[in-house]
Amino acid sequence: MLPARKWNEGFLQKVREEGSKDAAYQKGKKEVELEEPAPKDQKVKEQTVELRDGLLYQRNLLWVPEGIVQQSLESEHDSRVA
Repeated sequence: MLPARKWNEGFLQKVREEGSKDAAYQKGKKEVELEEPAPKDQKVKEQTVELRDGLLYQRNLLWVPEGIVQQSLESEHDSRVA
């Protein structure tokens, strides 16, 4: 598994705020919260969606709510370095 990226706390707060308004994000959180852990002796495929510190991660990548996707892309990719 890849190491988790260190995100700016201000950005994570925006993700939490927007996630509370995003129906798909809320549905994902509910589904993860309702899942029952598998018995320890049962092999389970790597969980594709997980909840960490109130944030959703899909395949170890932060799930960005629809309302801030464009802003996130611009902040990470609209520079000369990117």
